[in-house]
Amino acid sequence: MPKRRALPPSESDVSALQAAAMPEETLRLNMRSAMLQLRWLHYHTQDSRRSDSGFPDIVGVRSPRFLCAELKTMKGILSPSQREWALATIPNPGVEVYVLRPADWLDGTVLAILNAQEPPMAILLRILERE
Repeated sequence: MPKRRALPPSESDVSALQAAAMPEETLRLNMRSAMLQLRWLHYHTQDSRRSDSGFPDIVGVRSPRFLCAELKTMKGILSPSQREWALATIPNPGVEVYVLRPADWLDGTVLAILNAQEPPMAILLRILERE
């Protein structure tokens, strides 16, 4: 019986593998670079061991927008204190809250968020529903 040739992986398979392999730090550095290029002011606590737990990984401002982003690997989950911060922040008018993952970087979601002149509500709702 002849051997079947394996099909090459699809583009979505490759993206899923890249997303699964991307550490949170790489996502943070990619996001930081994009924020600098797009003229966002941003803050990241370098060493959170002496800080209260749960504060978002990145806070960014580019008038008229203010965003808070918690970064996670594809398998990462929000800690109770991170969830508490997110839920406390969401109801505040004008504050955008995101939980971003490597797949969001790879599919262009992060750049769409950062490039938007106003909060991209469809993206925001999709991300919140996923969490």
